[in-house]
Amino acid sequence: MVKEEIEELQKMQIMTDWVQSHGGCCSPSLEFKISKDTGSTAYAKSEIAVGGEIKSSRLLACPISLVIDYPKAASLIWGSVEECPFAEQPEVAIRLFLCRERILGNESVWAPYINILPTSFDTPLYFTDAELALLAGTNIYGDVDLRRAAWEEEWKNAVSFVPNSAMIPAKLYTWELYLWACTVLSSRSFPSKLVLKTEGLSYPVLVPLVDSLNHRPLTPVYWGDLDNTFSIYAAQTIEAGHEVFNNYGPKGNEELLMGYGFCLEDNKFDVVSLKIRRTALAPDKESLLEAMGITNDVFYLSDTEPLPENLLNMFRVQFANEPEIEIMRHSLYDSSRLQSTTRCDISALGRLNIAISMKISQHKAPRRAPTTRREKSIFYYVTRQLEILRTTQRVIYETLYSLVKPADVQVNESGELVKDIHRYMNTVGFSLASVLADARFEPFITSIDSVFGSSDAVDLRESDAEDQILVLFVAHLLLTTLDVSSPCSAWLTTMKSRYNIDGFDMDSDLFEDFENMREQIIPPLAEHNAEVFAMEKWTSRVLAWAATVVDSEGVVVSVDTESTPEYWIVTTL
Repeated sequence: MVKEEIEELQKMQIMTDWVQSHGGCCSPSLEFKISKDTGSTAYAKSEIAVGGEIKSSRLLACPISLVIDYPKAASLIWGSVEECPFAEQPEVAIRLFLCRERILGNESVWAPYINILPTSFDTPLYFTDAELALLAGTNIYGDVDLRRAAWEEEWKNAVSFVPNSAMIPAKLYTWELYLWACTVLSSRSFPSKLVLKTEGLSYPVLVPLVDSLNHRPLTPVYWGDLDNTFSIYAAQTIEAGHEVFNNYGPKGNEELLMGYGFCLEDNKFDVVSLKIRRTALAPDKESLLEAMGITNDVFYLSDTEPLPENLLNMFRVQFANEPEIEIMRHSLYDSSRLQSTTRCDISALGRLNIAISMKISQHKAPRRAPTTRREKSIFYYVTRQLEILRTTQRVIYETLYSLVKPADVQVNESGELVKDIHRYMNTVGFSLASVLADARFEPFITSIDSVFGSSDAVDLRESDAEDQILVLFVAHLLLTTLDVSSPCSAWLTTMKSRYNIDGFDMDSDLFEDFENMREQIIPPLAEHNAEVFAMEKWTSRVLAWAATVVDSEGVVVSVDTESTPEYWIVTTL
């Protein structure tokens, strides 16, 4: 054992003796050892049994008199609770108190406890630039600067209220010291409601000795009061030689790394916090989201719920057209369950997939095996984030596939969902590429090729002609007597009603726009094929109506980051 480890264990023993001398407890079955990965760690020297006398399963206990809480912090710094300016921010007073006690050093009443606290941490605010770079693209990467700025602003305000004395000049409350105090509180605290049974606002408190156990999820422990102490008890037998754990609760790696400075390799409680930057929505959409209880823009993806219903519903509402909003509103009123359409679902899933794909691409997958403790935490965190995001993407693909696959196709046998989604999209609608490849529309296609110089979808898309040709095609469908067996026939009948072809109205600006389109495009098309593009049929009103359909009934489909997004008009009702 090296000198530093011996000194650390000695400090731990001093702190343990100090707590016990004030009425606390450390089970005689416990001993502290030094672990390379976790520092001072508790182990069972002998079996710790449960089921007998309650004291036999008590692991650690701290007297309430040594708990670092708001009243103690306020009284020792400002003389009384009434004089403390942080009644609404009790955690700030406790942070200042920690700074004060560390400045006092061995003169502090809490010196045995302060001396066992780390002076540096493995939370991201202590990372080097190179270590932070490994977190690029993750939520934590952006949160580090936000948290540092918030704590630094808090420190600047807080120190202005610290009484200046000859014993402890206010200038000794440095930013580095305050950052240390903030991290101590985030990594070791218990809620005051649990420890002190406080009412109203719960705030973090420090419980010497009891906070010495490491975290393992689902470890059966419980807390309670005994002999005016706050105690932690084993809820199942701990065999000799095993590490003794606390259970911090169901925390994911993001919370563990930011607050405590470590991650778990296979954390079943891991989540991805997906922050959606929602654009301003129309009042009817906002009211619909509110009716569904969707009031924030942060959603949590997990192994058990990779695609939360509320997340999908938010995208449904965001990209729904006006008729679909009405369908949703009535469905909530009638059954309290959102009813959507195929078009709306494809649009929502496609847009959501773009967001997930971007988030995946921003993450830097670890390129080598981690060596340091911090690198291991980063590796566990980033790896699990990517696993959950890819699970979410897989669910999106599977849901899209179920929407577009033909009725006689039962399962995805090829295992290539992305290719199969592209292959079957023409069963639910049409795109520029599918129209130009359909022999049924040969006269229309040859006219487009003659006037636009190409009938290749990629070329036309690159020349920004996609929207115009889709508008022309929908107008062509309207002006053509379709066979009732045509897959577009029922859809077109619905579109005529939905967008009121008989009473379709335009303002003067819209009329001018489509009159210009008519005058510029229809004559050369009519010159090539007068039967299809007879001028008297192709009015500005028809073009404006067709443009409304294209704009309202279309979806952007991009199922991977490599392919160019395609615009599809969904005809499945």
